[in-house]
Amino acid sequence: MNKERGLRTLREITALFDRHGVRFAPVTREIADKLASGEELTAEDKHVLFGGMGSLNDVFITRLNGDKVDDEGAANRQLDQLRAKLGRELSE
Repeated sequence: MNKERGLRTLREITALFDRHGVRFAPVTREIADKLASGEELTAEDKHVLFGGMGSLNDVFITRLNGDKVDDEGAANRQLDQLRAKLGRELSE
């Protein structure tokens, strides 16, 4: 696991969520803070990030959810790229 890179990517995801008002931002912020403090990710943390329904993998940025976004396609492409990058970094 490359904690340093994973932390940077989690912070990028959190910034993206903050920019668009996505309600999942506190979750990614909490996990990033955990990594920043030197803690290991638990199985639950990994499930929150990479599990099924209700996880980071399930987040979609859309005005229908009340997110503040003009270009949903671009925002979600960026999110998809960051999620894939995070998955690689945390599995190294």
